[in-house]
Amino acid sequence: MKLIQIVRYRINTHVLNQLKQIVMSIYLLPFVLPLIFSLQDVLILINKNYIFNLILRDINGIVLIINAQRLFM
Repeated sequence: MKLIQIVRYRINTHVLNQLKQIVMSIYLLPFVLPLIFSLQDVLILINKNYIFNLILRDINGIVLIINAQRLFM
């Protein structure tokens, strides 16, 4: 049994729109928002305690980690 399961998604319009809603819903600081519009891929990490983390990486290699556990409750 894996302790960490990694699911990787290539960004398409549908996923990008969902991410924008998620980001708005967790009230990220304004300087982070431009990152969302240049995303390249998304990693969702789920550990053994089912703590969800979104790892967002844009085309410049900037990484943003969001603890998104409450989004999936």
